[in-house]
Amino acid sequence: MLPEEIVRRILSYAIRADDAYCRCAFPEKTVTCAWFSHGRTVAIGSLQSAVYIVRSRDGATVRTIEVEEVVDSVACSARGVLAVAEYCGRVTLWREDAEHSIGRIEGIPFGFQTVVFDKGGEALVVGTGAFDNNTVSVWRAEDCALIVRWNVGDLLRSIDWAADGATLATCSNQKSVQLWGVRRDAREVNAAGSLDCAAYVDIVRFVPIDRSKLVAALASSGRMLLWVGVGTASPRIASVFESSILDFSVSRSAECLAFNTYGDKFAAAWARNTSVKVWEDIETAPRVTTLWGTAIGEIHACAFSPTDPGLLCVVSYEGKAQFWRSGEWSVEAHPHFSPRQKKKAVAAFCAAIR
Repeated sequence: MLPEEIVRRILSYAIRADDAYCRCAFPEKTVTCAWFSHGRTVAIGSLQSAVYIVRSRDGATVRTIEVEEVVDSVACSARGVLAVAEYCGRVTLWREDAEHSIGRIEGIPFGFQTVVFDKGGEALVVGTGAFDNNTVSVWRAEDCALIVRWNVGDLLRSIDWAADGATLATCSNQKSVQLWGVRRDAREVNAAGSLDCAAYVDIVRFVPIDRSKLVAALASSGRMLLWVGVGTASPRIASVFESSILDFSVSRSAECLAFNTYGDKFAAAWARNTSVKVWEDIETAPRVTTLWGTAIGEIHACAFSPTDPGLLCVVSYEGKAQFWRSGEWSVEAHPHFSPRQKKKAVAAFCAAIR
């Protein structure tokens, strides 16, 4: 491919940070985000023991929640409860407007914590990734009572809950996605099969409205696999998505992956990367509709609004966040680019080449 053609393609997608309709900044490095169920505010967690509640309309910080340790992960339930997972093995539950936490989970091993609510907000799962203790535990949200806990053996990387509330997917230092069936009433968990991905998996996410489909983001290769028929006798890979040099990618390991509410599009970013890529029609005719060069630093988290399927929050490690509307920008709608845009796009291209 000619260099001129490569640059032209980059310019076709390059968008300045100024084009984000809303931006905000924080005094610490930020690593995770989650929307409240009403879609008006988003919780953004930092490495300095704080969670910022940010209004999506204008980027204003309406509240700061102080916790005791480094925040690894945040999640919001359909019932308006915020879960904050700390590295020390503690999870606290909050209401958006409550002065104090409404629940507290302790006794979780030290390590990187991932927290996810089920679809109804009745339970939450906490996954702990550590070299010597990798556990998954399911807790009742109402009273923080432990339902079931088990060990996954290898270093846990990611976890997600299917829409049916009874199936969990995990990925660890194995070249597969492990499936688990959880019976809350019996306090039991059973292995429910695995999906062989032929490579280490960094992130796993179920399609929100269909428990038979999930996306596995592979480590090092930049590839993502859409699995269909999950939980049946014959699961298969329906689509393969790849990063490329046109994504300004430096690393090929996924950093974040998020579906919108309808499950018809998802966004992804890679480690040490400053862009976010969005796919639509992921099963029938996969296509990239947006590539945002955010210019806010290395992307660490992203999440679609639960009420607006085209609204995406993007959080960078440098303590900045932006809100974007998917589908507003296209090559056809914006065929011309300012000198500033061209300069920034070419600089990004040269950095990717180096």
